[in-house]
Amino acid sequence: MKRIILLCFLSSFYSILESQNLLNTSTWTLGSGSVAGFSVNGSSSENWRINGKDHLGRETIIWEARNDATRNADGGWNTSYKNIDKNKTYRLSVWIKKTNSNNGTTYFGTQRYRSDYNVYNNTLLNLSGTVNRNPYFWYGDLPKLDRWYLLVAFVHPQNYSSSTNFGKMYDGVTGEEVLTLRDFKFSHLATLLRHRAYLYYDTDVNDRQYFLYPRMEEVNGQEPTINQLMGINSDSNLILAFDNMGNQKQRFYCSDPGCNVPPPPNGIVDEDAYEEHINTNLLNQEVLVEVEDDEANEEILEFKLYPNPASDKVSIVISSKGVHLTSMISLYDINGSLITESKVIEGNSKHNLDISNFAAGVYIMHGHLSNGQSFSERFIKK
Repeated sequence: MKRIILLCFLSSFYSILESQNLLNTSTWTLGSGSVAGFSVNGSSSENWRINGKDHLGRETIIWEARNDATRNADGGWNTSYKNIDKNKTYRLSVWIKKTNSNNGTTYFGTQRYRSDYNVYNNTLLNLSGTVNRNPYFWYGDLPKLDRWYLLVAFVHPQNYSSSTNFGKMYDGVTGEEVLTLRDFKFSHLATLLRHRAYLYYDTDVNDRQYFLYPRMEEVNGQEPTINQLMGINSDSNLILAFDNMGNQKQRFYCSDPGCNVPPPPNGIVDEDAYEEHINTNLLNQEVLVEVEDDEANEEILEFKLYPNPASDKVSIVISSKGVHLTSMISLYDINGSLITESKVIEGNSKHNLDISNFAAGVYIMHGHLSNGQSFSERFIKK
């Protein structure tokens, strides 16, 4: 008898609000070197902007650090300085992912500018009031390789008297807080601020570090919430499923309102997923569903996905009487990243999906039905 534990937490595809961001990433064009507003850390050959995917599987331009074998600056940026009000709070954030190894050190920081100081003596204050001449919110190794993390940090007004640090690092898969970052406050001389995100001292030339969605903004009630920064809202579920040994059997985002938890596909296994997620309050909502017997929980649903394997087109047909497809058909890769969504003609019991431009591999087609059920079917793209 198998037991399946399903956890859902609210996730989203809302676009990140750009109205308050003091940093302009529209200058990020494909290629290497500095761009307007972002000066490279290290050499131009160590800094590239490439096409890639964010933590939700959305296509976007990513800043890639390609370090050389020398133990020095290895990629990332210093932004241009932005005007600030020393009597207000500012929030800085960035998404970072590291691959291959933990060689080197990841840095996330800021600098406060004063005209009679040179760039190396720019100062901010620690929360204790002492000067910090090289302020980093955090540096070290990310908790896991090949996973996006959102780093969020704060610089407080000059009269800030608390010793509490509000900065956090968030796991891009689970949404949970994994580390506390260091906060700073302005001195009475502060007028300008900039954003810093680096890779340093990495001598493994196979390593890559990626940066995405940098932000610097005033905290005034108009800034995006953490949920919005992470792409989480009430109309979207990230669905996770684990077997009784704690192996992850399913992970994908469902953007349709009123999503149902579908049966998990076989073959996607994450050995430590159970320990990581099972006791976690996943941001907004946690739903636990225990099924004592797979067969007892199954409902008869007649449908067919063909051809399988497929090369150009794959079709899903629902033949159960009175049941039809609704909303969107979502396609995920075997790692659970959203590849594309295709709108269904309301009332149709058949849907065709063009896969001719997709890479060969295993994919998961997910959809919703008019009877409240949902399906998740794997197929092979030749």
